[in-house]
Amino acid sequence: MVNIFGTMPQFFGYYFYDEFFTLILSISFILIHVQRKGYEELKQIFSKKYTIFIIFFSLYMSLQSIIGIIENEDIRILRWFIFYLGLIPLYMSVSLSLENSKINGSHIILLIFIYLFIYLLIGVYFDFSYNDKFSPQNMLVSGTSYAFFPILLLYIAMYLSIQKKQYPWKINNYIVVAFLIFLGMYFDSRLIQVSLIIWIFSLLSIKKYLLWMKMISIYTAVVIAYVVYQYTWTTVEYSQIEQIEQIEQIEQIEQIEQIEQIEQIEQIEQIEQIEQIEQIEQTVTHISPELIVDGLSTYVSHNIIGSFLVFFEDNGSDFTRSLQTEAMMNIANDSNIVRILFGYGVYSHRVLMAKRMNFLLNENLAYILISEKASLIHNSRSDAGKESLIYRTNAFNAFIIDFGLVGLILLISLYIVLFKILIKQKDHYTYSIITILGLSFVWLFFSNILDMYLLYLMLIPGFINKIIKGKVEI
Repeated sequence: MVNIFGTMPQFFGYYFYDEFFTLILSISFILIHVQRKGYEELKQIFSKKYTIFIIFFSLYMSLQSIIGIIENEDIRILRWFIFYLGLIPLYMSVSLSLENSKINGSHIILLIFIYLFIYLLIGVYFDFSYNDKFSPQNMLVSGTSYAFFPILLLYIAMYLSIQKKQYPWKINNYIVVAFLIFLGMYFDSRLIQVSLIIWIFSLLSIKKYLLWMKMISIYTAVVIAYVVYQYTWTTVEYSQIEQIEQIEQIEQIEQIEQIEQIEQIEQIEQIEQIEQIEQIEQTVTHISPELIVDGLSTYVSHNIIGSFLVFFEDNGSDFTRSLQTEAMMNIANDSNIVRILFGYGVYSHRVLMAKRMNFLLNENLAYILISEKASLIHNSRSDAGKESLIYRTNAFNAFIIDFGLVGLILLISLYIVLFKILIKQKDHYTYSIITILGLSFVWLFFSNILDMYLLYLMLIPGFINKIIKGKVEI
């Protein structure tokens, strides 16, 4: 369950986070299931080696939450203790429900499509009403890199629709691809655009050559149409109609004799208040081929090529991300072996990163300002020149600092176990699905999604099998 909104209602000064609501549903489901069917299925789940691994991972992360509370003297971090401990009932409830659940890939496509469409409507409303589609991200909804994470689950479900040609409410893959590329361009989300390109090219690995050509054509057509729309505008030309009646009244006034001065002034003021009549002559549409070509060139170089090169070289808006990684490495170099292995505890990264990032941002301030000024993409956000007491970095850096190498190894192990299970099944779409699941790990470098249950839910083998096959194979 993903919370599209950035914050939830407050109770006694504390936010009621979406994961609490998820846990209430999960625990309620387990209790109802036990009451109706007893403990036999639960015992079977606990007997599996994978279950023991999930429990160990959950307890380790929960312990780090307690350490975070002590280290930072912040009782609010208790939220993370509840979150990570909640991975156990979440896993149990999912495992119990999969056998009887009728949900399949087509349902996932429909639900996520509706979810993304609502997010788009919110942005469009603020765009037309306040001329700022990003303003609700500061007060109402999550940022795009966080909110768009569910598209990875959407990609996996689309493989099933290709195989079985099951399209919910006739929302087929062509409509989904066109919608996603528009959504990515509208919100300037390179995560959507790049991940969609990867999904499209994954069709080649399953020998869907004709479908690949169609998807590339749709992608290209939407990009061109959007750029053309951006650089097309209209102007209205006006012509003024001479005020004949005004001239006649002025002449009459000049002929008036023996009228008191006050009356003359009043009549002149009335004449001056006559509104000029304007008539629309014609509306002219302007299209600039040069700007369109330049816009397409910028899209290819920045959104596509630049996004793939972000891991190999610094460029514009991604420079501060490289500084965050440098700050994380500096913290690791100054840490003892215990801290390197086990970390500093949940949320410790916010304080530890702040001092390092303040120094690095100020040290590189000139370069950042020059890069932003020369960038072809305007309104890019940075923290340059700001002095922060806490600093929010991406999930990967936060994970290393808070949970250490042991925590990172446990997280990577979840991926390895899942990939191993999928490979053993020798399904036609196995490696394509593994590629998409691998993107969830790449997502950690661009957004802090550690508090999203969907991230951990996607690492449960039975859940993925249910989506792509409509049945459970654990």
